[in-house]
Amino acid sequence: MKKLIPFLTILLFLNTVPLSSLTFKYAFLYQNTDTSVPQAIDFKSISTPLSSGDQLKIYIKPIRNAYIYLFFQDTSDGLYLLFPTMISDFDGFYKFNKNYLIPKGDEWFFLDDESGTEKFYLIASNKRLEKLEELTTTYLEYFYSNTTPDTKLKEARQKVIEEIKTVRLVEGQEKVKEDIVLVACDFRGMGDQYEFNAVEVEVDGFYAKTIRIEH
Repeated sequence: MKKLIPFLTILLFLNTVPLSSLTFKYAFLYQNTDTSVPQAIDFKSISTPLSSGDQLKIYIKPIRNAYIYLFFQDTSDGLYLLFPTMISDFDGFYKFNKNYLIPKGDEWFFLDDESGTEKFYLIASNKRLEKLEELTTTYLEYFYSNTTPDTKLKEARQKVIEEIKTVRLVEGQEKVKEDIVLVACDFRGMGDQYEFNAVEVEVDGFYAKTIRIEH
């Protein structure tokens, strides 16, 4: 009878968690002269605690069936793929149940002096979004080429932004569960563990969120 317990536990899990569901964690962390350790931004607050010169880092942990894409659009409408570093990472370097920091290690993004609204497009899917990946790959090839005309680059960038909007409409988003959980992560690879609040998302199939930071 004891040998049946693990099997029955697995069956119970499969019956309660949809096979199409995905789970992941994320947090936007900041650090400035007033914070001795990194703090998570509470986006439910009326305003974000950021200003020019502050440091920013993103934490992501894919847990189950979660292919995650993170784009950044700055105040000048420049578009950047922050996660994964390259689309091809999904073919080998991308791992579930692994902590990712963007940027890596003890590096941080800095908010510049140009005030405005900066946008982060966070997308998670239980399957890879092939058209978005294809358009992003083309855009990045143009972006890193010194010979791409500005009009062609802008057109490729706009196609990525339009596809982000389209995939949100097509895939939809249902039965989202978001919990605040305490996590610990090594920022510098030297055993320095920092604790902070992260959002744990569980959703059936697809998740998308636009995060705006004003400074």
